Amino acid sequence: VGGGPGGMATAVYAAERGHRVTLIEREAELGGRFRFASTLFPGNQTYLDYLLGRIGELEIDVRLGEAASEATVRELAPEAVVVATGGRLECPAVAGDDGERVVTGAAVIELLERVRAAAGSGGDGGTAAVPVGERVAIVGGNLIGVELAEHLARLGRRVSVLEPGRRFAMPAGKKRRGDHSGRLDAAGVSVNTRVEVKAIIDEGAVIAAAGGPERVVAADSVIVVGQPVADEGAAEPFASVAPDVYSVGDVGGFGLSQKAVREAIEVAYRI
Repeated sequence: VGGGPGGMATAVYAAERGHRVTLIEREAELGGRFRFASTLFPGNQTYLDYLLGRIGELEIDVRLGEAASEATVRELAPEAVVVATGGRLECPAVAGDDGERVVTGAAVIELLERVRAAAGSGGDGGTAAVPVGERVAIVGGNLIGVELAEHLARLGRRVSVLEPGRRFAMPAGKKRRGDHSGRLDAAGVSVNTRVEVKAIIDEGAVIAAAGGPERVVAADSVIVVGQPVADEGAAEPFASVAPDVYSVGDVGGFGLSQKAVREAIEVAYRI
């Protein structure tokens, strides 16, 4: 259940081991949020292409545009269910985050897809494709926020990243954070760490460093990306459907795609 890298990898490795596999994905295409990351990193795209190719070659029953439920999964009479539906995106509450120029919550996922499509098309990323204005402030410098900043900068936006912690692009390792830093610098993206976002106003985001004065980061739009967290209840609907129920990927806690694939291999060999 779930067509991100964890779900796809589990399906491939389980099918290669001789299991009869059904892969259910609620969206119209496979890949999940990995599609967004693949736009930026050729290595990710290579692996995504590999998974898609293997799924096409193997006898895997792929069901797109279908939301899995206890009833629909029970009809399959599975001996094992693997839940790889991704984590929940929790966005921090900020004064003024209900404004018309603020993107937060579920709207962030929709924006990620728009940015991915615009960046991948090679077009100019006009406001019709990504309607965020020319100046964008991103609240949250985790890996999602940083990748989004790079994509928007590629589309010609002037971007500022606002991160309360001392590090950005987490949970990436030191080398990958360095690669991000180089690209952000080259794209003219302003990265502000150890800052608190006090409020979102019509002019942009009001921030302050520890003990420092408040100032406004000018922005036409403010995006509060939040942090993916474990979706602890995602597997519960399937607890009585099969003898064994496993969780793979961000549904059990945010991590890189390597985490999801490692867990997929472990589960495929455990079944």
